[in-house]
Amino acid sequence: MKHVFYVIYVLFYTGAVFITGLFVGQMLERSWEARRSGRQGSGRDEHAELQSGAVTGRRENAAVGKQG
Repeated sequence: MKHVFYVIYVLFYTGAVFITGLFVGQMLERSWEARRSGRQGSGRDEHAELQSGAVTGRRENAAVGKQG
């Protein structure tokens, strides 16, 4: 009976380490992809989006940005 509990213990913790590895790997991949896509785009496009209100979603900012 002692061996059964040991097997359950080992399976539980190996599964927990595996799931943790998946989450950490996903976070690293997302941050790497964000940095990669940020380097490809120019800073001017991001600045234009901020001025137009596209990022914030505010209509008054979008209207002011389109007039200028």
